[in-house]
Amino acid sequence: MKCGHKHRRMCRSHPTPLCPPTTNNIILPQPPYIHPPDPPKKHKASYTFDKECCGSILLQGEQSEFQLWELDVLSTQTLTQISIFINDKSTQALEIDVVGITTKHMIVPPGSTVNYIGQSVTAVRVPSQGSDSTYIEGKYVISTTLTMQS
Repeated sequence: MKCGHKHRRMCRSHPTPLCPPTTNNIILPQPPYIHPPDPPKKHKASYTFDKECCGSILLQGEQSEFQLWELDVLSTQTLTQISIFINDKSTQALEIDVVGITTKHMIVPPGSTVNYIGQSVTAVRVPSQGSDSTYIEGKYVISTTLTMQS
C-alpha cells in the first residue's frame, strides 16, 4: 500500500512500512493555509430622519445664559443646520454658541441672518449678554438629520 503524495512529504525523514523511503530528499513547500471567509456581518437596521425646530428670540435688559436647542439621543451620524435672524430694530448683536466636539462662537448683527452647517452639534446656547438698554429680537430655525440604529 502506498501513501499519498501529501503523506509522503510529511514522513520522508522516517520511512514506515506504509510509506517507503524516497530517493530524493527534496522537501516540497506545504500549500498555504487558506482561511475561510468571514461570515457576513449582520447589519442592524438604521433609520434616518429629519427634525426641525424654530422659534422667536426676545432679549430685554441683561440676560443670563439659556439654551435654544439640545440633542439628547445617540445617533451614528448627525448633520445640523442653524439659521438665526436678528431684526434691524435690535440695539446690539446676538451672541450664539454652537456646542459639539468643539464650541463655535457666532455673532449675529442687527438686520442680519447667520447660517451654520456642521456635524456632531449637541446644543445651541445663548451666553449671558446685554445691559439695561439691550433689546434683541429675532427668529431661529434649527434642522437636523439623524441616523439611528434600531
